[in-house]
Amino acid sequence: MEMNLRKICGVSLCSSLIAFALAAPQCAFASDVERSYEETVSEVIKITATRFSDHLKEYYAGEEAVPETADLLKFAKNPESYSIGVSQTSETFIVVFLRRRVLPFERVVGGGGEYHINKADLSLIKFVAYK
Repeated sequence: MEMNLRKICGVSLCSSLIAFALAAPQCAFASDVERSYEETVSEVIKITATRFSDHLKEYYAGEEAVPETADLLKFAKNPESYSIGVSQTSETFIVVFLRRRVLPFERVVGGGGEYHINKADLSLIKFVAYK
């Protein structure tokens, strides 16, 4: 499943990541194939955005939409309803998905999660779902 990352992460986040990546050093993979830092961060976002979209489908698969909560369920199931943040340590990337606070759901809290990705081979270390 191909996702439109511009829609998911927003132009400002992507622009910030690109600007930051251009000034950052290169990151080497265990396979000895070198990619620029920008390419690596883009790949990490693609990997986690796909995983998060799959997580949402799985998590909400059994939920039935009742008229009173149908709009909220549609909002919660949509990956575009979440903001993406990327951080890093010396060995991992941490990608966080947080539900956006928008009308009429600005008082809804919780949801989302974070992915810890190994920098050496871009493998998933762990996923922590937010409640």
